[in-house]
Amino acid sequence: MHDDVEQVRTRIDIVDLVGERVQLKRSGSSWRGLCPFHTEKTPSFHVNPQRGRYTCFGCQATGDVFDWVMRTENVDFRGALEILAARAGITLSKKSGPSSDNVERILDALEFAAKHFQRELLRNPLALHYAHSRGLDETTIGAWEIGFAPEDAESLPAALKSGGIRLEDAAAGGLLSGSPSEGYLPFFRGRLMFPIRNDKGRVVAFGARAFGNDEPKYLNSRDTIVFNKSQTLYGLHLAKKPLMGLRSIVITEGYLDVIACHRSGIETAVAPLGTAMNERHVEAIRRWADRVTLLYDSDSAGRKAARRANALLSPAGLQVRLGVLPIGADPDSLFSSQGAVALREVVDAAVSPLRFEVVALRQELGESSEDFWKEAKSVLASSNDILERDQLIAELAATHSNARFGLQAAIDALRKEVESLTPSRKRKQSQIDSNDSLIELPAAAERMVLRSALRTELREEAIEALADDGLIVTLPGIELKSALLSVLDTQPELDAGEILQSIPEESRSMFASMERPSEGPVTEQALKESIQRLRREREIRLKKAALERSMSDEDLVEYFRLKGRS
Repeated sequence: MHDDVEQVRTRIDIVDLVGERVQLKRSGSSWRGLCPFHTEKTPSFHVNPQRGRYTCFGCQATGDVFDWVMRTENVDFRGALEILAARAGITLSKKSGPSSDNVERILDALEFAAKHFQRELLRNPLALHYAHSRGLDETTIGAWEIGFAPEDAESLPAALKSGGIRLEDAAAGGLLSGSPSEGYLPFFRGRLMFPIRNDKGRVVAFGARAFGNDEPKYLNSRDTIVFNKSQTLYGLHLAKKPLMGLRSIVITEGYLDVIACHRSGIETAVAPLGTAMNERHVEAIRRWADRVTLLYDSDSAGRKAARRANALLSPAGLQVRLGVLPIGADPDSLFSSQGAVALREVVDAAVSPLRFEVVALRQELGESSEDFWKEAKSVLASSNDILERDQLIAELAATHSNARFGLQAAIDALRKEVESLTPSRKRKQSQIDSNDSLIELPAAAERMVLRSALRTELREEAIEALADDGLIVTLPGIELKSALLSVLDTQPELDAGEILQSIPEESRSMFASMERPSEGPVTEQALKESIQRLRREREIRLKKAALERSMSDEDLVEYFRLKGRS
């Protein structure tokens, strides 16, 4: 293994390899270009052919040819070694152990079976009619290699034998049940077949859908040495190319949902296989995406599954949004009834987990019920996102019982009710406990803008907001704004660590408090929403000031007297 690695390393020119994805220009003894791993306008990405390494001085990405392939192709080290060996024309030494040949024979059996099932679908009018009734046209059937497993117990074993496939290998791949002494029977019979390919494009398993109301409706291959359903995502072999550029994935619940998404132009859609999302799925998703849209069925089971998935994805650092489908719909049925545009609109309009909870409660209970208000207030009280919580309170207030006294009265009443449910251990977001003392911090929306200025991909928009007069108004916010701009005005390409080292110690302490997990992730969407809120608040202040300027002295006295009483 070590000899293979060193041989490949010496045969691969890192400049040629990286140059296939990055436009490089010579800069002294190295080459320079725009980093492919983060957004930048001034090149900070360097490739050193003498050392055989690349380094980005902006996002700190660094590595050799193997690291490059692992990151750009989303493969493990062995996968990178195989890709580079093929590129260099090097034959790798065989893996230790006897299983390598077995794996290849099993994969060959699965690939053969996929072709057999496709031929059987075209031969069976009833199966083909059922596929068409599910909205699967000839193009879709071909693109997704959909097939049919006949009821005939001899069909698959006979085909495998005629193709030179050992039945033992087919059984090891989950295609057959039985043993050499007792004989073999097909695992799948009388079902529509969906080949499951891994991220390298190899058939590793099958998903099967029953006709009509037969149970189980869906049946997946059992786990084998080439397939583990707890870490495999259906459709990833087609989604991985667009994912490399978008880093935004759509997760659905079933094969037909994935296919409907791809037919609608949502080409990063995938689905877990016959099991609830787990930590292994999350690991696989993190390799390909930073943002996740959950597009689950709109029934109670689908909403429950979406909540469970979010509970795994969000703590892993992934930005999660949830699509809200019409009641009773799933992605496949919505595509079939309303078309591609309707499905894309659901994905584009996906909401935050907090808003999804409120929408789901509204769908389940109705806003007029006491149960809705009890559950909704509990959900709002549990959130750390003060900005969105206030937005939802303002939206819900229109149907609150106090709305008869005016919208503002309803907002104030609902906010007090929510705050009364907030656990006492939660600090106000403007004050964070730090070393047994309270540090006064900027307002929530200001904090998001200030934190965004440390992120190179969001810095331009954040700095524009910081420079906008009257947007940052709290004293701590103004202090941090001045500290940041004094550094970034002359050195805009510094990374977060370098910026923090260049500002006063008290400013660094405030940033440390603002970067705690309770503050939530910094995202482009959160930045935009925070800027919009700050602009709305500035507009309100300006209108109030204009009103006060237009009043007579007597009116002002009365105005401030009433204001003081309120």
